[in-house]
Amino acid sequence: MIDRERINFLKQNGYHKYPMTMQMEITRECPFNCPQCYKIELGTMHMDFNLLKKMITDGIRNGVSLFVLNGGEPLLYPHFIDALKLFKGVDNVSINCFSSGYGLTDEIIEAIKETTQLRFYISLNGSTDEVNSTSRQGYNVSINAIEKLKAHDCPFGVNWVARKDNVHDFENMIKFCRDNKVMQFSVTSNKLAEKKSKICQPIDDGDIKHIARLIKENPDVNITSESCFPQLTAEFRKLTEYDGCAAGYSNVNISIDGEFLPCTHLYYPEKFDSLEEYWEKSEVLKRLRSCGRCTNCNKNCRHCKAMSVESYNNFGEGIVSCREATEEFKEGEAS
Repeated sequence: MIDRERINFLKQNGYHKYPMTMQMEITRECPFNCPQCYKIELGTMHMDFNLLKKMITDGIRNGVSLFVLNGGEPLLYPHFIDALKLFKGVDNVSINCFSSGYGLTDEIIEAIKETTQLRFYISLNGSTDEVNSTSRQGYNVSINAIEKLKAHDCPFGVNWVARKDNVHDFENMIKFCRDNKVMQFSVTSNKLAEKKSKICQPIDDGDIKHIARLIKENPDVNITSESCFPQLTAEFRKLTEYDGCAAGYSNVNISIDGEFLPCTHLYYPEKFDSLEEYWEKSEVLKRLRSCGRCTNCNKNCRHCKAMSVESYNNFGEGIVSCREATEEFKEGEAS
């Protein structure tokens, strides 16, 4: 059913009346220390299950269509299976979960299979340990998890972050996904790491064109790119006003202790009594919504603010490596 009120609000205000995507940091526990990790804080803390239940219940009631279970390593959350059960019988929602595969048990696999709304991804940045290890740890853990999922006939996807040190391996990753009958190969943009201090191994226009060409040449593999990667999207179609970064427009992140953030990659936590109050009164969200589009760009797209230190600290800054940036802008950034 079309929600006319929500559509009219979006047209009038430029953002959704209530988030469409809710990311939830259910645990900070992780056995690895990956070079590309973007998390500010890690540890053994887990989200209180009552808080998680409340957020999911409120989200479902208000029309959230996508829930994302984030970590740490989500499978180490003590109530992971119970969390999936909260969606039993709920229609018109999807769930994404991204995992290294660490902690995957037969019981969890059965819960994944029973949760028909769930798209479960193994995060893998290379077809070999040598390539993967430049940005992620736990290659063998991830490969073993994939073999386990296949043995149980459990559908799964692969999540891959585009970096300068693994772009050359993208064709091998496509073959890997084809050989392992991956349901979806998700290509994501590279974000700030090392406590938001730098972008490691940034890609350029040539890398984006290389990725796009291989996607076009392999239509038999279901390859998708995330919404906050408009530079890649622009290789396939004209960008619209709704393409790009969704933080503060349709996306919200809930931290482990109930603080609100625009996105898991934008560490600007704020405390409010409710999500509704945060969505309406947050000063951070007002900044995002007021200067969300890059004015130094041919397409005026809503770029990911976590793709450079400059845009992270100043939401209005553009990204020089964007394929759509004007030559004047590129020259200005280089000088």
